[in-house]
Amino acid sequence: MSTYLRLFRLELKKNLRMLPFVALSAVAAALFISLFVSLLSKSLYEEGSLARANVALVTNDAENDYMTKAIRYISNMNSTSLALDFEVMPEEKAMQALKKHDVIAVMLFPDDVINGILWGRNDPIEIRFSDTDALSSVFLSELTRSGAMMLSAAQADTYSAAELYYALGAEGELGAAYDDIDMMNFSYVLAREKMFTTSETLPVFLCYIASAVLLFLFFSSSAFAPALKMEDRSFYDLLFSGKTKTSAYLVVRLLANWLVLFAFTLICFIAASMLPKHSFDSFTLSLNVNARHILCLFLISGFISAFAIFLHQASGSAPVAILLQLTLSVVMLFCSGGILPAAFLPAALRRFGTILPTTVLSEDLRVLLSGEGSYAHGRLLLWILGLFIFACIAFRIRITRKDGKRS
Repeated sequence: MSTYLRLFRLELKKNLRMLPFVALSAVAAALFISLFVSLLSKSLYEEGSLARANVALVTNDAENDYMTKAIRYISNMNSTSLALDFEVMPEEKAMQALKKHDVIAVMLFPDDVINGILWGRNDPIEIRFSDTDALSSVFLSELTRSGAMMLSAAQADTYSAAELYYALGAEGELGAAYDDIDMMNFSYVLAREKMFTTSETLPVFLCYIASAVLLFLFFSSSAFAPALKMEDRSFYDLLFSGKTKTSAYLVVRLLANWLVLFAFTLICFIAASMLPKHSFDSFTLSLNVNARHILCLFLISGFISAFAIFLHQASGSAPVAILLQLTLSVVMLFCSGGILPAAFLPAALRRFGTILPTTVLSEDLRVLLSGEGSYAHGRLLLWILGLFIFACIAFRIRITRKDGKRS
């Protein structure tokens, strides 16, 4: 036991000597991440109002309740509400607006189009685009596709009901059946909660703050590399000539680095908690120092330490381990949706990202920053244990190759 205590004090001193370099690395990481976030926000999330386009609707059924509901429906669709405004106009005024490029398209509805839809007639709607606006077809493609699907479903209901009622000899009740079918279709279109469910999510900026904090910790901890590098062969020959176990030695190294990194992380967190509260839209970001959050920081520090220990044992070189730590942290965070939203990533990459440790780390940091939700401590502990086991295997293989015997 005294041997392990001496080793622990030695490793603790080595890690403590690295703190000034860790602080410098933290400053550099903060500047780099701030610059990156600034450039990213300017290129991807540049402020400014979205240019909206107008679409003219020409119809003689403007006073019809069904037409009013249909216009309200297409105006509120996700694919059109952010970019298009619809306005009912007389045909002559609409064509003049199209020539002047005040509207990107004119939709000409045939006479009595509503009754045609309700009674199963296929009355085509003519759409005229402005010659100079190539994007107009893109704006309206989703609109026309959704409208066609809605009308096809409505007509299928109508035709099926007609065949059934005629087969049963109940033609007199067909009008009431049409009314019920029409109201049912419109209820599903207008009351979207019957088909879709929505859930509240954390603000997008909070996800990016969590990613920035995670990158900050990975980049800062890379300065511990001189304390984690492989020792000379003579040191291992002397150390393992007695009863010292390789796994116990790695436990000592892990604990020493873990505690020092946790102390550094906790100091940064306490300093950040003293800053004024920041409000973003309806959300206020405030950090509270409590046991729950401290445990979260402790486990996050443990994962980063175990990750670094594993890379140093697997690579056998401090420069290679640093390069791998920085590269893998960015790649894993990207695959987890921490740099670009997961919705923009391919489906296969999204599924792969869910199993990465950066997903768990990001989720825990979001809980810490928002104060909402529950931590995934169990999954994080499994990752720490798994990385440590693989570090032990890599270390034993490397020592065996050097010594030519089992350690």
